[in-house]
Amino acid sequence: MKRKTALKLIFSLVLMVWVLRAIDAQGLLHLLTRLDLTCVSGAIALSTVGILLSVWKWSLLQRAFRQPTNPLHLLRLFWIGLFFNNILPGRTGGDIIRIYGIAPRAKGLVNAVFSVAADRILNLIALVTIGIVSSCFFPEIAGTYSRVVYGIAAAGCLAVLILTVVIAHSPGFLERFQNRCQLLNRVSSTVQPLLRYPRIVLAAFILAGLYQFTMILGNFVIARALHLDISVEIFICLIPLTALVTLIPVSLNGIGLREGAYAFIFSQAGIPPETAVAISIVATGCMMGLSLIGGILYAVGPIQTKTQPGKPASTSPIGRTLGPQFCPEEGHKLP
Repeated sequence: MKRKTALKLIFSLVLMVWVLRAIDAQGLLHLLTRLDLTCVSGAIALSTVGILLSVWKWSLLQRAFRQPTNPLHLLRLFWIGLFFNNILPGRTGGDIIRIYGIAPRAKGLVNAVFSVAADRILNLIALVTIGIVSSCFFPEIAGTYSRVVYGIAAAGCLAVLILTVVIAHSPGFLERFQNRCQLLNRVSSTVQPLLRYPRIVLAAFILAGLYQFTMILGNFVIARALHLDISVEIFICLIPLTALVTLIPVSLNGIGLREGAYAFIFSQAGIPPETAVAISIVATGCMMGLSLIGGILYAVGPIQTKTQPGKPASTSPIGRTLGPQFCPEEGHKLP
């Protein structure tokens, strides 16, 4: 693991040196010195709204998986996850924290993993959807390269959805495999409740889309903070593409790869590379600064909360507040 981290660090440094050598470094520094901190606070506020939307989405998925959890606990776990993803090496540490934090309520590692995985997958599908729709409305901005990448990503998301439906609704087809693989059987039984409540999935997808828009608009506000006159349509078309590129796990927390992606992708719309890199640096700084709150939350207490043996899920804070119909259990139907 240490060797892998070291290789990613070296690759990140190489990418950063290459990017800085390929752009006008003095122009980049000039842009950063003109930064309007008032507008930056607006971008941070948008990121905070995005965090709250994400926690709401995760809370909905928890209910669909029959794992109702105190929303404040989910908010703390999500923020701690941001801290691990953005400050510490690696991009999966935050997900591990979230899985560990909800494990007692999830009643099993597979349940906890699927709760976090479903959250991630919905974010990805929403991101690709925004990219595809925007490239259809603004083809002159997106370009052929963007449409090809969005098409490939859409095909991958569709394959995941089809596989999920097959696993959940084709027990006969998978019976011989399930008999030999206890894990596959557990996966099937875990996914089925999620597909049983399509309205929850739809609501979670809408929240995922709103979350992605807060990230896109945050970049637009940062451009305004740098006194740049770039249309919002460019950000709607291109930010999803930069986000997809930075998902490739070849650099340390996306450092270097993100800046290179911004420089290359925004240049397709006629934006100077130093301008795009400036937006990327400020956006990354805002998210890292916001993530520090997760470090404070991590220091104040244990990640897991204890559950009382035999206590039904519907007596959780969510159940008391919203009623049993929002805490799916056997015999309960969601509206």
